Amino acid sequence: MTALSFYAYEHIRQDTGAVFYVGKGSGPRANLSTGRNQYWKRIVSKAKAFSVRIIASNLDEELAHLVETERINQCKRLNIPLCNLTDGGEGMSGYVIPEEIKNKISASLSGRAGTPLSDKAKNLLRVAKTGVPKSEETKQKLRLANLGKKASAEARKKMSLAHKGKKRSDEFRKKLGDARRGKSQPKLQCPHCSKIGGNSNMVRWHFSNCKQKVI
Repeated sequence: MTALSFYAYEHIRQDTGAVFYVGKGSGPRANLSTGRNQYWKRIVSKAKAFSVRIIASNLDEELAHLVETERINQCKRLNIPLCNLTDGGEGMSGYVIPEEIKNKISASLSGRAGTPLSDKAKNLLRVAKTGVPKSEETKQKLRLANLGKKASAEARKKMSLAHKGKKRSDEFRKKLGDARRGKSQPKLQCPHCSKIGGNSNMVRWHFSNCKQKVI
């Protein structure tokens, strides 16, 4: 790579023809979509595609950095919205990312593994978990998957605290009463001995505890 192998470039939206990103690089960097921030990806997803315009070429790295920085500042003065997270130059060799930029990157990752969820993300998850009714087939699969599993003392305590103070509807109470009296208790079939029975007895004497289970 020669000393004059760098350039400064712009990315243009296909749908509006507006500049949305300014960068510097070498080789094929200007045409690549990898290594871009989430705002860049959202814009390109909405615009369907982007084009590249080279601002200046055959530059050394320092001059490419200066051209990039000046073009970003110019766009800001003209109120052209860019998706750049910095004012340019973060790609300089040996460049140390400032704490402010690190915080922006950290904020952009909010909601991913290892980071706290925003209130909006929590609400979306809550709706997804409670607002979509499960089919009878799904319920049966979940029921069978949990057969024989015992909740820990800590888990039982948490569930008890979570249900304290909740008011149950008359319909729920009736269903609960019927289930306890065996009126609506589902019948399960042991896969080892084919015996059919109620949930509690089947869990106690069959499935993983079945005498005919082949080990």
